[in-house]
Amino acid sequence: MSETQHEPHLSSPDRRPKQELRADLELVMSAINYHKTSRRHGPWTGEAKHPIFDDIGQYGASHDQMEQLWALEAKRLLEVADNTEAPLVFRGGSHLGEGTLEGFQKLSTLVEYLTMNRLLCAHDNDLLVLEFCDELFDPEFYRRHKSGLNHLFENPNLNKRSTELPPDELEEYFALVDYITAVVARIALETATSEFYHSHCLATLAKWSVKSKYLMVDPVRFAGISLNAGQEIMESEETTRHIESGRNQHHDSDQGGNSYDVKALQQGSAMQKAFAADDDVDTKLYFIQMVMMHVALDPIINSVIYSLSSKRDSGSDSNAFEISSLVYGTGFGNHPTLLSQDRDGDFGASSSSTGVQNSYIAFRTLLQTTALIRTRSSLLPSQSSNPEARASVEWEIDVLGEEDLGQSGSLVTSNMADIVSIMVPLVCTGAPASGHFVHMVRIFSMIAESKDPVETCKEMKYTALYSMKTDAFEKSRPPLKFDDTRPLSSSLVSHQRLLISSETPSSTTNDWNMMPAITKQQLISETQQSFQRLDAKIAAQWTIDQESVTIKCEVYVLAVMSACMILVLGGVGIGASIGERISGVDPFNIATFCWLIAAFTILVAKSVYVENWPWRDFLLRRVVCRRVSELSSVSGVSEQDIITYLLHNEQSTILNTKGPYNAVFLRQGNEGFAIDVKPLLRTMLRSGLIVVKVATLHGPALVSLNVRKGKDFVGLGNSDQREDHHHLACTDLQSGERGSTGQELTLQRVRLGWNKVLGLYNLPNSSFR
Repeated sequence: MSETQHEPHLSSPDRRPKQELRADLELVMSAINYHKTSRRHGPWTGEAKHPIFDDIGQYGASHDQMEQLWALEAKRLLEVADNTEAPLVFRGGSHLGEGTLEGFQKLSTLVEYLTMNRLLCAHDNDLLVLEFCDELFDPEFYRRHKSGLNHLFENPNLNKRSTELPPDELEEYFALVDYITAVVARIALETATSEFYHSHCLATLAKWSVKSKYLMVDPVRFAGISLNAGQEIMESEETTRHIESGRNQHHDSDQGGNSYDVKALQQGSAMQKAFAADDDVDTKLYFIQMVMMHVALDPIINSVIYSLSSKRDSGSDSNAFEISSLVYGTGFGNHPTLLSQDRDGDFGASSSSTGVQNSYIAFRTLLQTTALIRTRSSLLPSQSSNPEARASVEWEIDVLGEEDLGQSGSLVTSNMADIVSIMVPLVCTGAPASGHFVHMVRIFSMIAESKDPVETCKEMKYTALYSMKTDAFEKSRPPLKFDDTRPLSSSLVSHQRLLISSETPSSTTNDWNMMPAITKQQLISETQQSFQRLDAKIAAQWTIDQESVTIKCEVYVLAVMSACMILVLGGVGIGASIGERISGVDPFNIATFCWLIAAFTILVAKSVYVENWPWRDFLLRRVVCRRVSELSSVSGVSEQDIITYLLHNEQSTILNTKGPYNAVFLRQGNEGFAIDVKPLLRTMLRSGLIVVKVATLHGPALVSLNVRKGKDFVGLGNSDQREDHHHLACTDLQSGERGSTGQELTLQRVRLGWNKVLGLYNLPNSSFR
């Protein structure tokens, strides 16, 4: 392992007060044993009062064994959650070896077992819900779990190896479960605070961890037992009628294909059904809580597991990939926006302040892990000379308002243990995972008691970039005819390059990378201060209506009026002072001439900036601008900065727009404020509109992602051949005249499908009509 160190010390960039852990072992064990508790009657001292979720008793474990295993996992996760300054790393790796194709294939085998066991846990829980509280049963949810489990159950490789797992491979599997649950627990508990939230979150993770490990006694046989049990339940006439009726159709899906019956729970319909039979209210309250907690955590665990799998949609080798997460500022107020790219090349984005904050916690965990790996690497010799085993990591983070917390660095590793240690928290920094954490907090907030509300942690403003890519990925990238696309880590939005003016000589990627850090920081600081002044000026002087922007123009009007007043008074004064001293000359003709000059001056002054300036507005010292060019002329703000402001703040204004270049705006019509200047790519990116290049059956195309402020999550899959969605896209890249830094392109809302994402469009001065 080798490294390049830009900072002498890497610490977690955080000055928030330490998040207090609101749970202890007693509380977590009480949450684990919630099946023994009645909300109406308090603790119950006998055997299970309700069916046990994530139960391993049906696979041969005694009740005492379950209790012991639950306590062990609870203690482990409590220690992780309580000691937030301790770096988390994957403790396995001896079996996985180096980051070669073979190493990733070994990891993929472990992940297949973990995926099968995750699906088995979910399948068993689905059957419990169907048997004891069918009002909450989701047929589509069950079909997904059953189909995935059945597919892995029939996998000949897993069937062959299931009873022959060597001890070192089994230890690697246990270490992987420990690491995933530790990272999820650390981030989840720092995301929000509440005694109920902390204890039940740890309890759910602990029980899932126990079952995921216990199933490795004989995973394929246990999967068969679960599938057979499901078949018996499904063959009953009542169950068949219930499923075919499709009465629970409130499905939602996330980017990873998870389905859940959240809308019904949120709207209260499931709650109302649960209370319909008063004699079963206790059981149904129990099932509502258990279902919602699993709905909250399962997508997070699934997204992490999926990211480690080698069976990718991209078609690349399992050791050829790049994973990146980036937070950059949009608009003039530097509103944080999260953008991420996964192993398949899928893009996800979010401008939700809560989602970006959750990502900050994951970045903090990731940097702690990176610090430990880098410290260890300085004490160990390089472990491999195989270039195809290497993975390169780079990071850059800056907490706004805390200059001394900024840090950047890079390292290179060939150790699979280090690669896995970085991959898991790195995935959690991405937009899909951060969205899952937001979703989880919302669900726990719904079921928590009012005296113990779930409250999110303090928001931090920051920018960040963390990227990991393998040498195999760099070698596998096909040469491009034009350098018009880049991966996220080297795109226009990376390293805060959007804060540099397009006229700056060092605005290209290579020049930017070669620029001294002090010069970069100076340019960035100057631009940020300029944006802050501009934002304050706009807030004080602009009034945005439905079809126009009114701007105060006091200095200009007063200057014109003063000049005209001087002419008028001067003419009168000249006439009065000359009197009859010049024979044959009426001195007041001079005054009349001065008045004409003053009138002409006002008429010219009223026509310089806008086409029509009514006298009333002129006398009130304001200008009503009806197009971008007019607004720029009056305010002195550049046309592209005006479009940036209007685009970024479109949701918070009532402005309607009209052409000819308003394709990127949402509120369009025949009447409105005219966008008569073409927005540049830089402008769109600063506003929160991401432009991605894709390959379609008819040639390359551009697709725009709208991630302007307030968007919880938007995604663009690496392959989406469905043409049932409208996208703001450019399907004709050949017609636009191409220059060295851009071309003129036309955006339209069209139905579009594609078979591959090529990267982020990277010609900064391309304009869009």
